[in-house]
Amino acid sequence: MERYEKNWFFAKYKEQLVIVSTDYNDFQKKLLEKGYLINLDSRIRRVIDWDTLDEKHVFYYDFEGNELEIYSRFKESPIYNEMYLIVECGPEYPIMRVSVDFFMEHWYEFVMLNGYMGCCALSGSDKYILEFTDATDYLLYSNFLL
Repeated sequence: MERYEKNWFFAKYKEQLVIVSTDYNDFQKKLLEKGYLINLDSRIRRVIDWDTLDEKHVFYYDFEGNELEIYSRFKESPIYNEMYLIVECGPEYPIMRVSVDFFMEHWYEFVMLNGYMGCCALSGSDKYILEFTDATDYLLYSNFLL
């Protein structure tokens, strides 16, 4: 954690973040182990290959009042019943475990952390996945209804 303490996000929330790996590839390996395919098309800046999932939901998340609206949607979704999420915010940041409540309350800050380049989260049960895409399209993908 020391390596990241100068970063505003890690300094502010160090008590709520558990670093599970500093190797970005570990997150992708976990996704593959659980049957989630990785996007290999460099023209599409997403982690997950969403076209390979049977169930996917997507909507635009950059709108007035989005923080409260998406927080409310999270509370009504099946992910609310999970204990924690494994979150990645790009290769320059560690893979983190956070409580679902913490993620729901601070999802926008996770998106901001790497300059709006996107972030991805996998539920503790490995059943649910979501991805906030980068600033080129501001889409929120999930395999559950939000």
